[in-house]
Amino acid sequence: MGYRVLEHTADVRLEIEAATREGLFEQALIAFSDTISEVDQLADAVERSFALEAVSLEELFVLW
Repeated sequence: MGYRVLEHTADVRLEIEAATREGLFEQALIAFSDTISEVDQLADAVERSFALEAVSLEELFVLW
């Protein structure tokens, strides 16, 4: 599983695949991070916990 960058004329378009909902959000974070930063130049990871509620999976992804 993972992600791939797709052609888009104005924005970034990503196709993300994972076996679980949790995995989907993890892969989305990796894809987003890879897109906006030089991954090899990032500092040590900081772990944070948070909770979100939404009426649909699509809304949850946008809020996240």
